[in-house]
Amino acid sequence: MSFHHVHVRRRGKGEPLSFLDKAVYISGMISLLMMLPQLKLIYLEKVSAGIEPITWITLTILDIPWIIYGVIRGESPLVFIYTGWLVVNFSVFLGAILY
Repeated sequence: MSFHHVHVRRRGKGEPLSFLDKAVYISGMISLLMMLPQLKLIYLEKVSAGIEPITWITLTILDIPWIIYGVIRGESPLVFIYTGWLVVNFSVFLGAILY
């Protein structure tokens, strides 16, 4: 049997999210929320000791291909999660530079 022309069925507009879609969105939101203590430490307590700006700007830059890939492939969970990570990673980078 050949799988040459097998296509993955995409969710159509108006079609409900599958369990896996919901799980990906929820895990993405939880992972982003787990960065709140780090952001609180940086911005409210103004402590950025041990944070390397090069690491966080690299992570920020590496989020961009994932966002582009998600947009091109129509994978909104990827776009959603990696856009969130881009904002968080850049915020940590900026805080490391400022404080």
